[in-house]
Amino acid sequence: MPIPYLEVPFSINSRISPVISQTKLYMKLIDVIKDIEHIDDALVIFQKEKLSIDGEVFLFDQEECGGQLYFIKDNITYAYLLEINIAKEFIDGWLDNLSSKPTDMEIAQRVYLYAISDA
Repeated sequence: MPIPYLEVPFSINSRISPVISQTKLYMKLIDVIKDIEHIDDALVIFQKEKLSIDGEVFLFDQEECGGQLYFIKDNITYAYLLEINIAKEFIDGWLDNLSSKPTDMEIAQRVYLYAISDA
């Protein structure tokens, strides 16, 4: 089953406020998953312009993104995916119910599907 992606509705730009911040780039969601235990719970996972399992992932402080689903920084629109603390809780709960540990890619896919469907 292909992993779905979401397009950013650019018509909402009038409701997006620019945010200036220090950003940390992780190449893909799987890279965040591999390093998640070392990532600050106060960070939020965003992607450029559209949500995709293979999209570039950026981490912003919750205060800098202002709890928005979309915001603009340096003329780039970022789309909200999930807070790190919620991702950690979800992964811990999911792994507790499994008999064997899935691969990092399987975890990344499950977190992505949770983020776009259930969170």
